[in-house]
Amino acid sequence: MALFFACAGLACGIVAPSTVAEAGLTGRYYFSSGTNRLATFRAKQIDPNVNFFFGTTGPAALPGRSANFGVVWQGYLVPSQAGTYRLGTCTDDGVRVFLDGEALIDRFQDQGLTLWQSREVALTAGKKYKIRMEFYQGGGPSGAHLLWTTSGSFPWNDGMPCVKADGQTDQQFESQLTSLAIPSSVLQDDGDSLENLQASCEMPRTMLRPEQAPSLSHPNTKSALQLFRRLAGYSTSHLDSRILAMKLLIDQGKPKEAARIASEDPSFLDVTVRQMAAKISTRDQVPTAPLNDFIATYVGITRDRIDARKLLTGSFLYRMNRDVRWTDDSIYGLSATVSSNRHYQEIENSRIPLKCSLDKVPSLSAIPSTFRQKVRDKDAGLRDHPEPAGVLSSRAFAEAHLVAGTNRRAVEKAFEHFLCAPIDEWRDANAPDERVGRDVTRFPSGGNNLQYQTECKSCHGGMDALRGAFAHWNYDADRGFMKYAPYFNRTTGNNEGENSIRKDHEAAWGSVNVVTKMNHNIDHVDFGFTVRDNSFINYSNERANRDRFGFTSNLSGKGVAEFGRMIANSAAFPRCQAMKVFQEICKKDPKSSPATTEWLNEVGDIWARNGYDMRDLFETIATQCMQEAQ
Repeated sequence: MALFFACAGLACGIVAPSTVAEAGLTGRYYFSSGTNRLATFRAKQIDPNVNFFFGTTGPAALPGRSANFGVVWQGYLVPSQAGTYRLGTCTDDGVRVFLDGEALIDRFQDQGLTLWQSREVALTAGKKYKIRMEFYQGGGPSGAHLLWTTSGSFPWNDGMPCVKADGQTDQQFESQLTSLAIPSSVLQDDGDSLENLQASCEMPRTMLRPEQAPSLSHPNTKSALQLFRRLAGYSTSHLDSRILAMKLLIDQGKPKEAARIASEDPSFLDVTVRQMAAKISTRDQVPTAPLNDFIATYVGITRDRIDARKLLTGSFLYRMNRDVRWTDDSIYGLSATVSSNRHYQEIENSRIPLKCSLDKVPSLSAIPSTFRQKVRDKDAGLRDHPEPAGVLSSRAFAEAHLVAGTNRRAVEKAFEHFLCAPIDEWRDANAPDERVGRDVTRFPSGGNNLQYQTECKSCHGGMDALRGAFAHWNYDADRGFMKYAPYFNRTTGNNEGENSIRKDHEAAWGSVNVVTKMNHNIDHVDFGFTVRDNSFINYSNERANRDRFGFTSNLSGKGVAEFGRMIANSAAFPRCQAMKVFQEICKKDPKSSPATTEWLNEVGDIWARNGYDMRDLFETIATQCMQEAQ
C-alpha cells in the first residue's frame, strides 16, 4: 500500500490512502506444489462472486493453468435481509469455508463436483461477516461455487454430487447453480486486508517543524525522550509530536500518562516485551530467540492487559491473526502448528507488528494447543491439552525443559523465571527427602552419606517433591511435539498388571500412567521415591523460604495446572515480574541495593492488588527510570 505525506499548518504526517470496498470478493490465485495446494501466489483480482465453471481450461487469472492450482476468495458477507441461512459449496476438488473465523465447511480433498453444506447460521441484515473460501483443483474438469439458501436445504444431499436433474439441460443446470450462488450485491472485497492490517498497525508519526517542537535543553523534553526509548526500544526525534505530548504531560506531573503514549508504539511489543519474553522462552535464554508460542502468549497477554497470572494458568495461547493465516495447510494446519515453529516464522515474515498479527485462541477445544497423545507409539491424533497451564504447557517450554532428563528442569526453571529463585537460592537442607528420586545416590563419593545429607538433599528434597506435577509430560525432540504419558512406567515386575494399565490408558485419559524417565534406575536402587502419579508436595514454604515465596494456595496438588496456580498466586510472582521489568528497561540489577529491592517488592505488591496488568507494570517502572536519570 502506498503512503503519502500530508501537511496541515505546521505539522506533517504520514497518511494511508483510503480504500473503497468493491462488490464481490478478493480472489488470490496460486499454483500448487505437491500437497501444498496454495504454494505460489500468482495473481489477484476482484471476482463478483464465486460461481465458476472452469472446465478443462482453468481460471482466466491463470492462463494455461487447468490443473494444480488453488484460489482463496476473501471479503465480507453483508446480508440485505435478516434470516437463517445455510451456506454450501459445489466444488471439484477441495474446499474450505470460514465465516468470522469459524470453519463451516472443511472438505479439502480430491473429489468430483460435490455439495457440502454448513449448519444453519442466523445472519443480521447489514452486518459485515468475514467470509473466506479456499479451493484447490488437482486435475481434470473443475468448478467452484459458493452457495446459500434460506429454505434449509439444497437440491442435492450433503456429500453427494451436484448433478443435473433428469431432463435438465446443461444451460438449465448452470442457471440453477447461478441462482443459488451468493450474489455480488451482498459481497464486499477485503480491501487488501493484509496490506491494510500492516498499515493500520503502524503508528502515524507526525513530525513538527523546529519552531513548534519542545526545546531539547528542557529537562522534561529529555525525560520524555528517555521514557520513549525505554518503552519503545528505539530513539525518536524531539520533532516527533508524541514527544511534545509526553513532555506536556510530564510538565503536569502525569508521567504515567506520558508512558502510555510510548507503550502504544508497536515496537514496545515487538522489541521490549518480546525480548524480555524471549530470554525465558528457550533453553539458551537469549533475547534473539525466534518467535514461538511462549513469546507470542507473553506478548499477547501484555497487549490485551490480561491478568498476568494467566501466563501460568490460562487455557489459551496466541496464534496468527485470522486475516493472515489459513493460507497453507502445511504451515497453518493443526498438525503443523503443534509440531513445528513455521507458523510463528510466518508471522515474522509477514512483517506485521505483533500488536496486530496475534489472535488469542479462546479455548483449546477451538484449536488444539501443543498436545499430541501417543498410544503404543501410534499417533492417536490431535487432542485438547488435558492440563492447560499457560506458557508452562507451551511447545517452547516443553522443547526447552521437558526433553530427556527427569522433568526436574521444568520445576527449576519455573521457579527461576517466575519467582526469581535459582535453585541455589531456595535449596533447603532441612526439607524432607521422602520424595527424592531413585536415581539420586545416597552415598556419593564412595559411600559418603554425609555429602548427600548436606549437599544433594538440599536441592532434591524440594525439587523432587514438585516434579511429579510434570509426571505425564514428555517432549519428542525428533518429531517436535509434546507427548502426554507416551510410555508406560514399569513400577512392578508384574506384566499382567502392566497390561491392565495399558488397556485402561487406551480406553481413557483418566488412567494415564507416568512417563518412564521419571523413575530412572528402578532396577538398581533399593531406596528412593517411585513416581506413580502426577501429585506434588511443596516443601518450599518453610523456614527462610516462607517469607521468600509467600505461597498461599495449592501447597500440594496434581498436575501442571495446579502447579502453575501455586506459583501465580504466590507473593513472589508479582515481585519477580517487577524485578524482571526493571532489569529489562532500566538496564540495572534489581538487587543492586536493598532500597531498590524493597521498592520493587512494593511495586509488585501494588501491581498485584491492581489486577496484574503487565503493560501497566512496564509503564510504572519506566517512569522510575526516567526520574532517576533527571
